[in-house]
Amino acid sequence: MTKIRPKKETIIEDGWYPAEIGQVEERETKFGEKLLVPFEVDAGGDTIAIDAWLSLSDHPKSNLVRWAKQLFGDREFDTDEFAGLRCEVFVAEGEDSEGSPKNFIRKLRPAKKGKGMPKHDEVIGIDESDFEDVSL
Repeated sequence: MTKIRPKKETIIEDGWYPAEIGQVEERETKFGEKLLVPFEVDAGGDTIAIDAWLSLSDHPKSNLVRWAKQLFGDREFDTDEFAGLRCEVFVAEGEDSEGSPKNFIRKLRPAKKGKGMPKHDEVIGIDESDFEDVSL
């Protein structure tokens, strides 16, 4: 037999939190084609999983386009580019369709300087000796 541990919904206070975006998936729902955008939110040392559902829309006011513009600038993008990015999210408490408390991602912005690159990217350091051959 397989043991199942029911997922516990942890509700956090409204506010901005550092987060990392997981692998974005296209899903067919009763509302049509949607994107499932999973976030791992750092809530003061606890990692809280919050899923955001976005319409697959290129409209300038869609959350998908607005979020991409925040992270990538005003350019064409692929939804796969979201995976692994660190950002900051504004989490607000609300209710799901059954009236139970639920966390929602309401806004997104780039991570503070130097924290937006995916974990798997190499951090490149610059040393003063790199500039010894440059005349001033």
